[in-house]
Amino acid sequence: MTDRDLVIRSLADGPERVTTAVSEFMTAAPITIEPEVSVDEALHRMAQAQVRRLCVAKDGAVVGIVSLYDLAVVPQLFAEAMRRQGRAATA
Repeated sequence: MTDRDLVIRSLADGPERVTTAVSEFMTAAPITIEPEVSVDEALHRMAQAQVRRLCVAKDGAVVGIVSLYDLAVVPQLFAEAMRRQGRAATA
C-alpha cells in the first residue's frame, strides 16, 4: 500500500475508512523486479507502467522496494556529498 493508495482510495472516503482492511486499498498485483535488474531497466519499467515504486522480489518473496527517488535523486545527493567531502579534506 503506497501513500497514493492511502490518499486516493482510503482517506478520500472519510475518517470511517481508517478501520477498513488494507487489502481493500492496496495494489493487489504490484510490478516487481529482481534484485539484479539494472538501474536503467528499473527506470524503464517505472516509466512504462507509470509508477514511482517497484517491489523487488527474489524467489517469489518481496525483499525490498525501490523508488524513483532512490534511483534518480539519491545518487546525485551522494555524489554531491562526496564532492563536498573532497573539498573539505583539501581545505
